[in-house]
Parts: sequence; structure tokens; C-alpha cells
Amino acid sequence: MKRILVSLAVLSHSVHAVKTHNLERVEASGIANDKEAPLSWRSKEVRNYMGSRTVISNKQLTKSANQSIEEALQNVPGVHIRNSTGIGAVPSISIRGFGAGGPGHSNTGMILVNGIPIYVAPYVEIGTVIFPVTFQSVDRISVTKGGESVRYGPNAFGGVINIITKGIPTNWESQVSERTTFWGKSENGGFFNQNSKNIDKSLVNNMLFNTYLRTGGMMNKHFGIQAQVNWLKGQGFRYNSPTNIQNYMLDSLYQINDSNKITAFFNIIVIS
Repeated sequence: MKRILVSLAVLSHSVHAVKTHNLERVEASGIANDKEAPLSWRSKEVRNYMGSRTVISNKQLTKSANQSIEEALQNVPGVHIRNSTGIGAVPSISIRGFGAGGPGHSNTGMILVNGIPIYVAPYVEIGTVIFPVTFQSVDRISVTKGGESVRYGPNAFGGVINIITKGIPTNWESQVSERTTFWGKSENGGFFNQNSKNIDKSLVNNMLFNTYLRTGGMMNKHFGIQAQVNWLKGQGFRYNSPTNIQNYMLDSLYQINDSNKITAFFNIIVIS
């Protein structure tokens, strides 16, 4: 009798075990990189982001009176920039208090250009003293504050700054712009040259010229190219801080199909 009871218990357990439940289909997706940043802070990707993130849109950059990328980033809460030259060279960036402990960029914040890090190696400081692009070439800037090392690796526990340059348009187009800034004359002194001669009497020596040229587009459904040139020359708002920056950029694109493409980026920047 004892054996029969045991057999019945096992049989009863087996009957319950064969019950199945059909679940609905579950899909999971994610973004492998951040090359294509959201267009603005109103984007769904920014609003649903599990952290602190903002985007300086092209509209905000166009309507602002900023002269450089550093000035645009200064408007982002939690980002502090110290500039020892006044022309955009050797800026020290701090995100939520991390970094900016010395001259130059810190290795506590990741800086990307079109999703590509501009560091020479992991755990080291940035490989250049100035952003490899100038303000006129920028389309938008994505700023993520807080630790992002899980996604971006080293140099990202302070935050991530992704600078997106102007993309290749579908139709061929050209753009020419000239931006001139007049700083006014100082009442307590003026600008001096290397011979300690006051040059404040000349109107030109109180002006900063920003010349920008861009041309490019898709030549066919597969290949596109774009060239950008930006010259900054004149006198900055600080005394004895003459500016002479030349930035040359060349972009190319080969669209293999709707899902795959090859892009190339060439940049030369000269500071004198």
C-alpha cells in the first residue's frame, strides 16, 4: 500500500509539470554607439535616458552669440571650462567637478567627434590641446553627465561630450559666411604688440574675423563628399591674445545599402 501511494504522488507531480504557458513575443534593442546624437534635448532618446543628458541643438548654436565650442558648453549645467588663452586653445573641462585640475583636457571626461574618441590611448589625456573642429563646423553637441564607463570605457567616469559636425547634405549646396566681432576700446589701456607698442588706436586691431566656407553633397545615390574651411583671425577680447586659427575638413561617404555605409573624415587645424 505504501508503494502505491508513492507512485500516485509522483504521477500527480508529473501531471502538473507538463503544463505550459505561451508568452507574448519580446523584442529588445539598443544603440551600440553614439555617433548619431539626438537632434535636440526634446528628442525621445534624451527624455527617456536613464541619467542626465542634454543636447545643444543646431538652432541653439545658430542663435547664440558664442564664439567657440567652449563658450557653448559653458551654458550646460554641470559643465565648467577654464580657458587660459582666450582663443579656445588649452581649455580645461570639468563635468560635475571631475577634471580641470591642470592645463589641457582631463582624462576624466570622454570627448568624441562624431562618436569617435580623440584620445591617443585609454587612461591618458587628450592628444591635442584644442578641439579638432571649430565652432562653425559643428551641427550639435551631446553632453552626458555622470559615469559612462560601462558604455564608453575608460576616461568617461565624469561624463561624455559628443561633438557632431555638419553632415553631407542630400543635394549639393554651398555656404559662405563672415562673422565679425568688435570688442570696443579699453578705457584703462589697450592692446600691445610684441614691441610693447599700443595698437588700440586701429579699429581692425579690436575686431575678430570668422570666415566659413562649405560645399558638398551627394554626387549619386552611393557617394558623397563635403569640404569645409574656417578661418579665425584678429584680436580676442583679452589683451595680448591675437587669434589665428585655420581649420580644414574633408568628409566622404559611401552608402553601400540602406543599413551599411563607409565614412571617412580628414581634418587639419593650424594655430599660429
